[in-house]
Amino acid sequence: MAERLIRGDIAGATLVLKLKTYDFRVLTRNHSLPHPTQRAEVLYRCVAPMIEREADGRAYRLIGVGVSELCPSTRADPPDLFQGLS
Repeated sequence: MAERLIRGDIAGATLVLKLKTYDFRVLTRNHSLPHPTQRAEVLYRCVAPMIEREADGRAYRLIGVGVSELCPSTRADPPDLFQGLS
């Protein structure tokens, strides 16, 4: 997904988790990011807890991850001014 965002010169501000159960029910979960991103590690770090919360023993036939609230890549991943100060 991160590669597609980079190729498209866009970023996403909301992470979307879509789950389909064995009985064809669709569950959708959203998480707003602090800022738009294209970075795979940011997307993974945010979606992993979402998946863990839904991993309650139900059988899923599909798990999909996407982004919404797309914007230009120039708004993605602002630098952290405090990185490396600790």
